Amino acid sequence: LICVMSGTGEVANLQNLLAKATAQRDLPLQKELVKKVCQYMTAGVDVSPLFTSMIMASNTTDVTQKKLVYMYLSYYSRENADLALLSINTMHSDCRHNNPLIRGLALRSLSYLRVPSLIEYVVPMIVAGLKDDAPYVRKTAAVATAKLYRISPATVLESSIVDSLYDMIRDPDTLVIANAIQSLDEILKDEGGIATNKALLFYLLKKLSEFNEWHQIVVLQLIHRQYKPESDEILFQIMNMLDTYLSHTNHAVVFAVVALFLKFTESNYEVYQQVFQRVHDPLVSCLYRETEIVYETMKYIEIILDRSPNLFENDFKQFYGTHKDPEYLLELKFSLLSRIANSWSAPFIIDELAASTQEYSEKIAYVALQSISSITIKFPSVAEQSFACLLDLFTLQLPWLSARCLSVISDLLRKYPMEGIDVVTECRKTLEEVNKIEDTEGRNAAVWMLGEFGEQIATSPYVLEILVDQFEDLEDSTKMILLMSCVKLFGKRPAECQPILGDLLALCVEQTTDVHLRYRAMLYYKWLKFDIQKCLELVNVMKDPVDEFVESTRDTILSDQLFEEFHTLAVVYGKPCSYFPKVDPPRLYEDDSEEWEESESEETDDDDTSVTSNPIRVQYTNPPANEIQFLSREKATIDPTTFETCWQKWDISHQRKRKVLTTTGQSLLESLEAHLETAKIFVLASGETNGKIKIYGYSKVSSSQGLHYLLIELIADASTYEALITMKTDLAECLGAVLTALEVFLDRI
Repeated sequence: LICVMSGTGEVANLQNLLAKATAQRDLPLQKELVKKVCQYMTAGVDVSPLFTSMIMASNTTDVTQKKLVYMYLSYYSRENADLALLSINTMHSDCRHNNPLIRGLALRSLSYLRVPSLIEYVVPMIVAGLKDDAPYVRKTAAVATAKLYRISPATVLESSIVDSLYDMIRDPDTLVIANAIQSLDEILKDEGGIATNKALLFYLLKKLSEFNEWHQIVVLQLIHRQYKPESDEILFQIMNMLDTYLSHTNHAVVFAVVALFLKFTESNYEVYQQVFQRVHDPLVSCLYRETEIVYETMKYIEIILDRSPNLFENDFKQFYGTHKDPEYLLELKFSLLSRIANSWSAPFIIDELAASTQEYSEKIAYVALQSISSITIKFPSVAEQSFACLLDLFTLQLPWLSARCLSVISDLLRKYPMEGIDVVTECRKTLEEVNKIEDTEGRNAAVWMLGEFGEQIATSPYVLEILVDQFEDLEDSTKMILLMSCVKLFGKRPAECQPILGDLLALCVEQTTDVHLRYRAMLYYKWLKFDIQKCLELVNVMKDPVDEFVESTRDTILSDQLFEEFHTLAVVYGKPCSYFPKVDPPRLYEDDSEEWEESESEETDDDDTSVTSNPIRVQYTNPPANEIQFLSREKATIDPTTFETCWQKWDISHQRKRKVLTTTGQSLLESLEAHLETAKIFVLASGETNGKIKIYGYSKVSSSQGLHYLLIELIADASTYEALITMKTDLAECLGAVLTALEVFLDRI
């Protein structure tokens, strides 16, 4: 086939055969030839020389052949305005055909051309289609208005098209109504979307059962966005009308109704809590569906638990893992188990999670162990059971599992220190071989336990001595914990630990590059020199039990944002919609200087062919992120005077708030400066005053549109760890690609 298509002979042969079949009115042969032409087109063969022959082949009553011909005409017309002009007459003629399917097909194909110079031919056909007798044609015309808006917004806004679309909301056909609503939302996006009133929304609610399930979601989202009940009477009326949809077979409809109920009742606490009870059963029923739906449902449950923590406490078995569950679902299930557990279900959940550590991957086992830790910290009644389960896992003699268990045990001992003697004795063998533990967290946990409970293990000083001898090979975090453990153990067993601690302090002061470790070692040295007894009392002071770890604390700000964006992808991704890239629909201009590609959602009718059209190459005005290059410091220089002048002159291009994540062993200012450097944002000036950190930085960016500067101001609050990032650039057209390239930096901040 490749050999045949690589030459022009086959195309010429097809042209001759098409001409012959058209002349002889051999309709079956003509249809087969049209199919073959479309197959070649989708395979990448240039069959544009057949354009005239294909126009002639469009003169048929066969709907399948019409579709194939129009697919061909639309594809080549989009690339060549002259060819588009040749196809206009054919499409215009078919827009007045007796068959509504052909009229709709012609109108749809006409709207695909997207050639600005042909707008004057397209508009009359769309206007006529909006008033057509056939619902299929009206529906197609409604969609075509949105496509026309992307080519020429002024044409749509200055004509009667918007008024016609509003009239179509009262159309007897629900497909027409749904398409009119979606087109109006896109056309009037800058004005906040379609304008509605109470009468219109109640009209749509009464017709809701007539819509298909996806258009029901469109209507529900419109009501969610545009309406707030004026009284409790109206609120309950709407909720009664929608109550049956909580049992809908489509989970997306269920979530849309749940979102609506929660928004309408958020100001009435009593009803709000009743809504949670009402949506409980529909959400649980979604847990029996396909894997993807179960995952989505659990993401909704995850944020619902922030408002109603006890809602699913009796359904904990629904969150047990099964062997058919993918890893991402198991991870979510086990993390939620720690949140829905209560005092009576905790023992059963602990047993299930402990068994799961042996049945799944290391990643899932780690999540299960973390859930065991969270449950045990919340419920002291299961502490003994949890320690027993963790110690039993040591008998499996799996190095990675033993290391993870040590990490969890060290967390639990901060809550239940009285269990330390028995636990350390049980895992003494593992602790004595701490130098063989490869996992950093597990090793750190073992070193901490040797410092806290080293008096229970006769060989603990000599185990720490081995680590001191391997000092250069240790991670920075391990060195810090090793220093603290040696000082603690020195207070309990001074004779054995004195030479070990002396060697370690010397290493920390003389050979480490970690400033914080050096300062800590100097502090211990001065304390011990000044008052050894007082120092050891402070180091080994009895600490209050830990009730909650920072890592397990839920971000309430993020949770509130996700509730505001309920029934969006924000819930699934766990990030507000403001994090998502905003891509406007492509638009063509009169000079046609830029090429665009649009991803269309087309209707497909049953026919006897599976031919699909070739995709168009994507080209955006903003260059792709991989075409953006951040220059090195040597090539990107700017003096303070120029920076200040540009900063005052340029408008703000982008601004966002972030929670700051610090790096262990660094101050907040140092951490931010280091992170800016990794993103090739070079610090020009920085400082800290009264807990407020200010950093001014810059980058020089190279793109297809030349070289330009990106200036950044970062203001962070050292007490709340909140940062405001302001960006200014001299070429705003490239900002979208720059932000995409900087997304890792912005997420890290």
